[in-house]
Amino acid sequence: MGCVYLWMTGGLLSTAVVAMVAASNAEIQQTLFSSNLTFFGLIGDQFGLVLLISCAINKLAPPRALGLCLLYSGL
Repeated sequence: MGCVYLWMTGGLLSTAVVAMVAASNAEIQQTLFSSNLTFFGLIGDQFGLVLLISCAINKLAPPRALGLCLLYSGL
């Protein structure tokens, strides 16, 4: 069970790093907020990843599930 908490911590760190980079870079902020399509597209991508992971969790290989989880935390 301890490994699960380590992976959860890794996901939170991934989210924090992406947030810090986005917050400190004006060009990234401009890209994210200049268009509603980009902003809501990212939200849709997150929702789609949650659905994909939820539906395929029993069929996914552990490394692929981990990669999708880290991708989600980065989004």
